[in-house]
Amino acid sequence: MTTVYDEHLDYWLKKTQITKPFFKLLTQNVKSSDVIVDLGCGGGRLGLFLSNKTAYVGIDFSEKLIAAAKASIPEATFITGDLENPTTYAELPDSYVTVSNSVFRKDSCRIEKILPNITPTSNLIFRIQGQDDLPSVLEDRPFYSESELRALLPGAILFHERYTQKFSDYNYFKRAMGRIGLCAKNKPNRKNINIIRHYILVLKNSP
Repeated sequence: MTTVYDEHLDYWLKKTQITKPFFKLLTQNVKSSDVIVDLGCGGGRLGLFLSNKTAYVGIDFSEKLIAAAKASIPEATFITGDLENPTTYAELPDSYVTVSNSVFRKDSCRIEKILPNITPTSNLIFRIQGQDDLPSVLEDRPFYSESELRALLPGAILFHERYTQKFSDYNYFKRAMGRIGLCAKNKPNRKNINIIRHYILVLKNSP
């Protein structure tokens, strides 16, 4: 099945950076003895950082992104599968730390459907797109609010990450933000476009 990620593969493979707040959260809470399971690993953005520090398993439903991730990080393990399907998790070890960068939303990759598939002893480290993040608002994307996350993840610590994303190339901006309708097709080229982003960082330690 072709996905929106497959259709814009080169764009997603260029996303290799990790924001400083998320990088800090990972660094402070991942040990070398941990096995990391990355939900929605894409082309292996987190794996490029984590696979040198600990055992790494990436899961994604895009076969093309998984293939690219395998080529970039041959020492890691990758699984192609639906995050909401329990069978996707069948070959995971008994103990691991679950991480995710911007995969959850209320119409697909739903937290309430995924959590039962994760081992109860797993620590959770998530970066989740905020409900008021600008692309979310303009496209009416169904992301989780802070109150919804607190209800779904009782006992979790939540942090807010806000930053300005800058685009100097309007054509790249259209591809990044307009691939599913955010930008009007006939706008003139512009430079130095800034948009405010909002993510919620989640840390939940196992009981």
